[in-house]
Formats: sequence, C-alpha cells, structure tokens
Amino acid sequence: MTAWKEENVLTGFIILSLVCHGMFFFREWLILGLALLGYKIVKWKEKKNAGSFHLMNWTRLKSQGLKNNLIKIIKLCLKPRTILIIMIMLSLLGLCNPVRKMAGWLEALRWLVFLLAYLWGQSLSSNFSIKEKLIDKIILFSGIITLIAMMPSSEMIWAPSGPPEQARFALSFGYANAAAAYLGCLLLLLQRNNDFNPAFFLLFFLGLVCSGSRAALLLFLLFSLVVICKREILNYRIYGGSHSLGLQGFRLEHGSEERDWITILMTLVLFWVLITRFEDSWRHLLNWEPASWRERLYYYMDSFLLAWNNKFLPEAGGWLAFPFIQTNPYWTINPHSSLCSILVNQGLVGVILLLIWAIKGIIGYFKELARGDDMTAICCQTAVVYLGLHSLIDVDMSFGTLGIMFWLLAGMSSK
Repeated sequence: MTAWKEENVLTGFIILSLVCHGMFFFREWLILGLALLGYKIVKWKEKKNAGSFHLMNWTRLKSQGLKNNLIKIIKLCLKPRTILIIMIMLSLLGLCNPVRKMAGWLEALRWLVFLLAYLWGQSLSSNFSIKEKLIDKIILFSGIITLIAMMPSSEMIWAPSGPPEQARFALSFGYANAAAAYLGCLLLLLQRNNDFNPAFFLLFFLGLVCSGSRAALLLFLLFSLVVICKREILNYRIYGGSHSLGLQGFRLEHGSEERDWITILMTLVLFWVLITRFEDSWRHLLNWEPASWRERLYYYMDSFLLAWNNKFLPEAGGWLAFPFIQTNPYWTINPHSSLCSILVNQGLVGVILLLIWAIKGIIGYFKELARGDDMTAICCQTAVVYLGLHSLIDVDMSFGTLGIMFWLLAGMSSK
C-alpha cells in the first residue's frame, strides 16, 4: 500500500475511535483494536516481503553476547516500544492475581493498541509532509464532529454528560473532562503554523470552555503560552522582528472577507450554544472549592492502599476493588489518574518504567524548546506532555482516543 493510503487508514481509525464514544467500551476496544492489529500484520508482511522489515535489536545483541551488552540491554529495555511490550506482559501477569480476569485481558489489548499506535507514529516520524497531512485531516474531521456534537439533538447520537457532569459539553466521549483533554490537544497541534485557521481554533476553544474542565483549560493556557513564545523567538530569528502577534490566525488581513464573516457568524452561533445548551460549564469552571480536590486525594490514597495490599504486583482489574476499601465514600470507582491506574493494574514495575521514560522525554522536550526550529515537532511534543500531565490528575488513558493520540504523537516526535 502507498504512504497516502496508510495515512488515510490511520486518520480513519482515529476518527472512528472518536465517533465510537472516544473508544471507551470493551466492544469498541475489541472490534477496533483487532481491526488495527489485522491491518498492521498485513503491512508487516508486505514490508517483510519487500525486504524492509526489521526486527528489534534483540537478535543483534544475542549475536554479540548478552553478558557483554548489559548497558545496551538496559537502554533497549527503556525504549518506548520495549516498555509497551513489557506493559502488555505485566497486564497478562496480573491474570495470576485477578479481581476480574476480563479486565486483565482488556488491559493487555489496550497496551497492544498503544504499541501499534506508537510504531505507526514512529514510521511517520521522518516524513514531514505525511505528518502535516495526517494532523490536518485529524483536525478537519474532529472539527466536523465537534460542530455536530454542539448542535441541538446531538444527544440522539452521543450520550450527554451524566450526573454529576450534566449540562457540560462532552463531545462524543460522554465525559466532559475527556472531551476537554482531546480538544486541548487539537488546539496545541493547530498552533504549529503561524497563520492557523481561526474558525477551528474558535470551535475547539469554545468546546474546551463548554466542557467546564479547569485542569484542561489551565494546562492548555500554560502550554499555549510556551508555544507562542517559541514561535515568536523563531520569527524574530528569521524576520528580525515580531512577525506574528501570538494568535496569528486571528489577524483578519491574512484571510478573505468571506472567511472573516464566517468566523464572526460562528462566534455568535457558538456563543449562543454556550449560553443555552451548556449553562453549567461556567459554574463548574469557576468553582474552585477544595471538595473535588480532597476527593481526588482519596482516590490516590486508596490506589496506594490497593497496591500496598497486593505487594505492588500486577493485578488484573485491580481498580475494580475500589468500592471495598474506600476511606471516604465517593461516586466513582475509577482512580482518575494514569499513574494510579498503572500502579494498581501493572504494579510498581510498570510505574517505574514509564516514569523513567517520561523523565527522559521531558528533558528531551526542554532541549527541543531551547534548540529546535521545527514547530510541528515542538507542538507534537507539547501535546504529548499536555495529555500526559492531564492524565495524572484527571482522565486516564481508558478513553482509547486519548491514549492513541498520546502514543501516536510520541512516536511521531521520536528521533
């Protein structure tokens, strides 16, 4: 298959996962995950027949003598693809000590899909034009879905936020904070160009505000400032002055009059939607009472208690034990943190491996900010850090679209 066909398949898969409730339910993981695996197997066979298929470096290390290559083995174990394979193995190991075996199999499938997404992104990392087209298509189709989800009667397509999240924009996820994380990611990717489309920026930003998510909005504003400052520095180096004034896409002289009127009309329509359909978003956005933060501390403490009781070993569906050890009654059984979820399901080994990789990645991100001049690479890495940090305090990667975007962008940012 040609590169453009592979790019379209990947775009279609991500958009289909978005349409299917953000790929949250087991049946969606099973159907879409197995479809992606089947497609990748076909692609690998084609590459193998063409002589361009490369195994991991284990074979090469074995030929050199494993005992003399401990440092290389450790470095190889800390590579993202190896870590993802280990996470699959840890998920399967958790079946030996299950709370619910089906949840363990789902965890293994979830990490397999993340591995495929990372490898797919890595294969596109050196092809600038394909990366640009892929991001543009994801933004385009996500914009269409966002617009549909904001319109009246969209609840006939996707379930709205349930209690206690009612009257907040949830896109297709059914959960407002997950929608906010996805929209924030798109907004950061949109800013990779000086003259980005203001209509898409407005649509995604109002969607983010309509979600009422405080963490997602604050993280977006912080990383947006980082991206703007970096872009201004690059423009100063190239043009000797400030070429863009931050949000370059909103400079009306760069667009046609028709485009400007469409943007103004969209602003009025979406503002009306914000006021009438998602009236509770403002109330939630401006509510900074410590009650919700205290409740999250209970999640985290109970996660540690569950892991402690299991001697920090993998446990299939370990998060399902939350109702039995709650130190204070709360309405959810999800730990609301990727770190806590991994600690309970994949054990301490999984947390340590991912933390080491994350620290290396953040160091690389700061180096890219200091020395890099490719705004696409910088915005992709910024979106990865944004999704990663947000998953620590709110929505974990159980919403497949968020996890797939995270690992896809991580793969595209790899050197």
